Amino acid sequence: ALKHTAIRVACLDLLGYHSHRSGVQRLLGDLPSVKAMQEFVQCDLLRRTERGRTTIIVTRCTTLRGLPPQPPQNVVVYTDHQCQGAPLAPESPGGKAMLERLYCG
Repeated sequence: ALKHTAIRVACLDLLGYHSHRSGVQRLLGDLPSVKAMQEFVQCDLLRRTERGRTTIIVTRCTTLRGLPPQPPQNVVVYTDHQCQGAPLAPESPGGKAMLERLYCG
């Protein structure tokens, strides 16, 4: 089960764990790594998602991910209250999408 999941799931972080009080979020738009991730999302992941080959689950910093205002099918974007804790339990929106991708896609 772990091998099956490991080759099908990736986690992309704009920035490793940080405190909201640190002020780091103000810098996110200027970091080269953030721009590289946005390009990867726009030029690769979204195309694969539109072809039904992948699912994107955005749990935090939704405005910085490089997604269109109306995300396409197979893209789950957590809302404000879901971002806190960003659950991926089987009954959560992201958990449901992940399970569907892993076992049906």
